[in-house]
Amino acid sequence: MVLNIIIFVFWEGGKMKQDLLNRINYFGIETQKRKFGEEADELKEAITEYEMANNSIYNFNFEVLRNHIAEEIVDNLALLRQFQLYYGISDERIIEIFEFKNERTNFRIQNGFYKKDRF
Repeated sequence: MVLNIIIFVFWEGGKMKQDLLNRINYFGIETQKRKFGEEADELKEAITEYEMANNSIYNFNFEVLRNHIAEEIVDNLALLRQFQLYYGISDERIIEIFEFKNERTNFRIQNGFYKKDRF
């Protein structure tokens, strides 16, 4: 599963875990909540920029645009991991909820609960 790979690569190192926990303790939860909002907006902007370029008649360097999206995803993952560590939520619980929500969404799509143009 993709989430397992992300956890292994991004989160398993003891030093990185400690660095992220130190960061949220240093800056504080309120600052990191604000920062997460900023980073989420930056990710949305990077995705919008890519999609606008994709629909343009002009040539763009899509590798640069994809790298920008990747950087913003990492910024968001780092903050999410800080919240997870700060609140003492185990990796196992995150995976359990992720799998449940994934299956629930699949069920809802297959049973017509969600429509593509609904959002």
